[in-house]
Amino acid sequence: MDDSSTSDRSFEILPLMDRKKPFYGIDSLDILALLLTICIIFFIMFCCFLAVPGPGGTVLSVLSFIVVTFFLFIVLGMLWSSLYMKFKFKKALIASMGLKGTEEILELGCGRGFFLNALAKRLNSNGKAYGFDIFSSFAQTGNSPKNTLRNSALEGVSAKVQVGEGDQRVALPFQDSSFDIVLSTWITPRLWQYSISKEEIKEMARVLRPGGRLILVKYSWIAPRYFVHMEACGFVGAQFSEVQFTIFPPVRTILAVLP
Repeated sequence: MDDSSTSDRSFEILPLMDRKKPFYGIDSLDILALLLTICIIFFIMFCCFLAVPGPGGTVLSVLSFIVVTFFLFIVLGMLWSSLYMKFKFKKALIASMGLKGTEEILELGCGRGFFLNALAKRLNSNGKAYGFDIFSSFAQTGNSPKNTLRNSALEGVSAKVQVGEGDQRVALPFQDSSFDIVLSTWITPRLWQYSISKEEIKEMARVLRPGGRLILVKYSWIAPRYFVHMEACGFVGAQFSEVQFTIFPPVRTILAVLP
């Protein structure tokens, strides 16, 4: 067997799809797995309660069914958003950025290049799109630098894309004032974490050039934790969007400028 076919051990979904077209994976695989596990557990409980005689069994089976339906709705919403709605959101977000084509852009949490490649398409030969990610396979299926670069090649933007691997919460491996725009989309602490490191935002400010823009797209319940640190980290004119329901779970966008 060809070694190249087995060198990438990252989980890939939809193996029968056309590999000549870019595939950007399923988002938040760990959360989806948790929700599906809850659905299965309560579905088993629902089946068991059906066998319990009397009104008690009926009430418990109905409650179990409601829980299954609720979490299944969330799972389907996340899949619909991941496979369809995020494409519409991406188009609107990039259009609003007003790119000139010469920018050097850093995307934190680039994954398989969903935003990264779209940004690169808007740049000319003087522009560059850099992607940086920890590349967790739980955050996105098939999440690896190899798959990101493969998608860039399929999109025809390899010459304008560069990808690096690491943890943005520690330090960014870039010089001061390296970028015109820093974009961070969806990369968040997990649901059970309630604090945002101010140092993480300071790192974003460090690598931005004066007049550079920071654009954050975060889940609606997490976004305020970033927003409160903007001024302390040196940003001005921070704008906080309304909750945007075109993505599920809903998101909010933060835009700030480094003077």
